[in-house]
Amino acid sequence: MNTTIAIPTEADTGLTGSRSDHFGHSKMFTLVTMSDNDITKVESLANKPHEKGGCMNVIKHLQDHGVDTVIAGGMGNGPFRGLQNAGIKVLFADSAGFPDVQSAIDGMLQNKLTPMEMRQLCKGGGNCHETGHPSPPQE
Repeated sequence: MNTTIAIPTEADTGLTGSRSDHFGHSKMFTLVTMSDNDITKVESLANKPHEKGGCMNVIKHLQDHGVDTVIAGGMGNGPFRGLQNAGIKVLFADSAGFPDVQSAIDGMLQNKLTPMEMRQLCKGGGNCHETGHPSPPQE
C-alpha cells in the first residue's frame, strides 16, 4: 500500500533537508512516497502563499498531491482541524529529536511518532507548541 507523507521544510534538499518548525509558514514540503515501508519517491512541493484562505489552501494543495500523512512540529488549530477533516493524519515530531526529513521518516517507521495532540498546537502570541518556539501570527 502506498502512502505519501508531507514534511514542512525550508529548502529543496530531499531526505537531508532541515525541517521547518511550522506547517503553514514553511517554504515548501518534502513529499515522501512509501510502499511497504520502503521509500519509492522523494519530491519537493512549494507551499502556497498565505493569502485569502490561509492554511486551508495549503491543505487542498497537499490533497491534490495525494498526501495522506503530515509530520510536523507545530501548527495552529485551524490547519490541524482542516487536515483532520480532509482525512489527512497528523503526526507530531519535535524538531530537536527529528531535525531532518530522514530522521522524521525513520521515527515514523520505528513508531516513535504519535498523533498530534491539542497541547502541541500553536497558541499564537509567541507560544508555539510545547517546545516554546516563537510562533508566527495565527492562520
